[in-house]
Amino acid sequence: LGAWTSTHYAWVGCPDFPTCLGSWWPAHLEFGRAFTLWDRLGVDYQGGTLPLHARAAIYLLHRLGAGIVLVTILAWCLALFMSCRHLGVRIWSLLVILLTLLQVAIGVMLASAGMPRWLADSHTVGAALLLGATSLLVYALWTPASARS
Repeated sequence: LGAWTSTHYAWVGCPDFPTCLGSWWPAHLEFGRAFTLWDRLGVDYQGGTLPLHARAAIYLLHRLGAGIVLVTILAWCLALFMSCRHLGVRIWSLLVILLTLLQVAIGVMLASAGMPRWLADSHTVGAALLLGATSLLVYALWTPASARS
């Protein structure tokens, strides 16, 4: 969802935070248009070609998805950190928690600061780091206990 948000310049659809277009759920969101896979390209795709309410739909779903991911990852990693004795799992759980909180903080700063490029790039790098750390956490969980020592 983050890549879809980025490639469609969806932040333009919700330039304010925490609301979107001055509302918690703006009227006339164009979900069908927002997620059309085979949309025509404009003469110049730089800046996107979707109408404002389609971009707002993408961006709102990105925010909603981020909230769901935040709650899920925090609950999962806190449970792992508290219940698992394996040091590797505990370290990766803590790192995933920290990276998730950092991603949310960068996302809020992005929405509040008008999308400066360096901050948007930081959000992309943070997503890659979070994916890597989560993958290594899952690997640590799947490694048999006899191989962990």
